Amino acid sequence: EAWKLLSSRPGFSCAAEPQSNILCFRVDGDDSLQLLVRERLIAGGNFYVSSAESGGRRWLRLSLMNPDTRIGDIAGLADAVEAAAREIRAEGLA
Repeated sequence: EAWKLLSSRPGFSCAAEPQSNILCFRVDGDDSLQLLVRERLIAGGNFYVSSAESGGRRWLRLSLMNPDTRIGDIAGLADAVEAAAREIRAEGLA
């Protein structure tokens, strides 16, 4: 469900359809934007994502482990990623 949501959302792409609990995705922008978005998410305290490099590109890496995680949580994460990317661009950082 998370893959379907993120891969169909405008401005997002996924590295591959997951076969387990790990999903790598990115928001439109270069690799530095992905890292800056990650930093903002962590600083905000509501979401934690790691990052990974695959195919020469930086991806945000989501690991789903809590059985109480719902699709609404993933939608909230996507909203937070979009907001962080928008703020970073407005600040001229990416």
